[in-house]
Amino acid sequence: SNDKIKIYNWALPFEDETYQYFAFVQIKIDKDEYKIVELIDKSSDLKKPEFQTLTDKTWYGALYYAIIFDKKLGNDTYTLLGWDGDYNLTNKKIIDVMTVSKSGAIKFGSSVFKMEKKIQKRVIFTYSETAVMSLKYDAKQQLIVFDYLVPTSSNLEGVFEYYGPALNRFDGFVVNKNKW
Repeated sequence: SNDKIKIYNWALPFEDETYQYFAFVQIKIDKDEYKIVELIDKSSDLKKPEFQTLTDKTWYGALYYAIIFDKKLGNDTYTLLGWDGDYNLTNKKIIDVMTVSKSGAIKFGSSVFKMEKKIQKRVIFTYSETAVMSLKYDAKQQLIVFDYLVPTSSNLEGVFEYYGPALNRFDGFVVNKNKW
């Protein structure tokens, strides 16, 4: 990344196998000045989060494991890869975008994910608790690579407890014209 931000992030698991996420974002405002912003997990209250712009107070909680900085998306824009334990039958992987203003205000979600038929503000993959889904950034090729998810049988379309990776197919996002 460009050393402007650091994210301190952790999860609290509950007995019902759901999670609550916590995070602080440290933003370098100036040479010696830092701002700390607490993120408040509101993911359980959000409807259609793929299309919402969120703030530090309405964050779609996740455990981030990669921060991608690509100048082509903007100097204050960071793409985040995260994991969400969802609930006892499914897990989620999330690609989100965080924008940081000069004063250190944070916004999540940006219309930069060009899908087949629509543009989304974040991408959420839901899959079986027993599957392992790969979602990672290939820095050399500047590409987000991920498993293509399919149900174990065609009549389970949309029942995400039965989704897992198709072993012979991968998908990806590459930056083109300020979009993934």
